[in-house]
Amino acid sequence: MKYKDLSNVDKRSIIEYYNFDSLTKTETVRDIADDYDISTRTVYEWIDKIQLENITEKPINNEQEISIVSEESKKIYKLEEENKSLKKALNEAKNHVIDSDDIKNIIYEINNIGYHNDSLIPEWIEKSSSSNEIVPVFCLSDIHIGSVIDASNVNYTNEYNIDIAKERIFQLVDDFIDMYKNKLSNYEYRGCVCIFGGDMIENAMHGTEEVNDLTVVNQVIETTSILIEVVKRLTNAFSNIFIPSVSGNHGRLIADKYVKNNNRLDHSLEKIVYHYVGLHFKDNENVNLHTSASDIIHFGVNGLKFRLEHGDNIKFTGQAISGPLNSWERARLKRVGTDSATGNHFDILIFGHFHQHLISNKIIAMDSTKGYDTYVMSMALPYALPGATTFAVNSRGEVIFGTNLKCRIKTKTKRPDKSIELF
Repeated sequence: MKYKDLSNVDKRSIIEYYNFDSLTKTETVRDIADDYDISTRTVYEWIDKIQLENITEKPINNEQEISIVSEESKKIYKLEEENKSLKKALNEAKNHVIDSDDIKNIIYEINNIGYHNDSLIPEWIEKSSSSNEIVPVFCLSDIHIGSVIDASNVNYTNEYNIDIAKERIFQLVDDFIDMYKNKLSNYEYRGCVCIFGGDMIENAMHGTEEVNDLTVVNQVIETTSILIEVVKRLTNAFSNIFIPSVSGNHGRLIADKYVKNNNRLDHSLEKIVYHYVGLHFKDNENVNLHTSASDIIHFGVNGLKFRLEHGDNIKFTGQAISGPLNSWERARLKRVGTDSATGNHFDILIFGHFHQHLISNKIIAMDSTKGYDTYVMSMALPYALPGATTFAVNSRGEVIFGTNLKCRIKTKTKRPDKSIELF
């Protein structure tokens, strides 16, 4: 019988089968370990446990028993047990950032309360009816509602809080509408695409909860309100709107750095945000919000195929001369092979997460309205103003007008007038 199949009574019987005094001998302990394919440490742990149990079951009557297990030994054993319990509790806390059954039940059962975020991709974006018709795409990613950037932590190059976030987001939406409805008014539009790229909330992890300006609950409420206003403005301008939405690593309910893809959205607070945005527009047939349990969405615009994900599962392996391009291209090639084998061919990989802007013929990295922060600094990524990546797809399935709408920095915290001089 294997050791793992033994009951506690069996283990006690095995230890007591041997001469109790001889168990202090290394040879005997090794014999037990070899017989049951366990470590000698495990054997010693059970010896200590049985010794302690014997003391609690019967009084100590002689000096020999006192020498075997003294009061100091019992205290040490109890402290070790308490230490094990504390370590176990800490590990459980790390693996379950939010362990509220009420919150989890809301997320798991949210599709039963009136709206399903799994509607099909609308037909109007699949193929244009006119050669002069284009589909504008607005990428809203990494807005980190609730996060605060202290200007002094990023060399006074950026500042962020809930008020700045709202100002930037709505400015970018209005600039996007102005660009296509006024400056590019010669084109025809049947609608637009608005990508929600994840990390829409900051959450309460990564050590930022002490400086956040909103609690997690209020982050969810504020983000929902902001995204509803974004959809309203875009719908008023373009009539039809398709919203492919993925969650980021910040909204997750588990502490793993690289969140699993199995029902990933069901383990994210951002599912609540997307659900209530979709619920708000459930009676508007022109609004189509699309999510996926795996947080990977494949969609096409005028025949051009996209794969959308947040980007936290893209391993960043250093910059060298090419910057992050090597990591991004390596990730794209891996996904091309996997998706092609499963019938999900795509032409362009879209992701956020890195707070960087890039538009190429194979990769689109979405910029962040939060902009330059300590995370970007730690990765030694290039400095850039906060913004939103935008582009359009023409009737031939080509990306045109690729640009990065920018927000000018308005920091209230001024850089010190004089620096410290060392002599």
